[in-house]
Amino acid sequence: TIQRANGGLSCFYNAYSGGYGMTREQMLAQVRNIFDDVFDDLEVEITERTCARYIEDWDSLSHIALITAIEDIFEIQFEMQDVNGMQDVGEMLDIIEKKRS
Repeated sequence: TIQRANGGLSCFYNAYSGGYGMTREQMLAQVRNIFDDVFDDLEVEITERTCARYIEDWDSLSHIALITAIEDIFEIQFEMQDVNGMQDVGEMLDIIEKKRS
């Protein structure tokens, strides 16, 4: 679960945080939690095919918050080429899996 603290993101890890030994579905569930927090109780269902054009509030600032939260939760560091190449949530999960292996 991710909770806001002092206007920022504060990560409270659950049993599946960090990505080690997680199934893709568990990773997607964690990413959904992150989206819900970053986009403040988002009403769009997050699937592997979700991309920025489906979420009205997904702008450059929310993208940075999203990437930062994902890096914190999964304990990874995205490269600029990773961030620029992400077309949808499925590609985001692919990159997370690759960096965690």
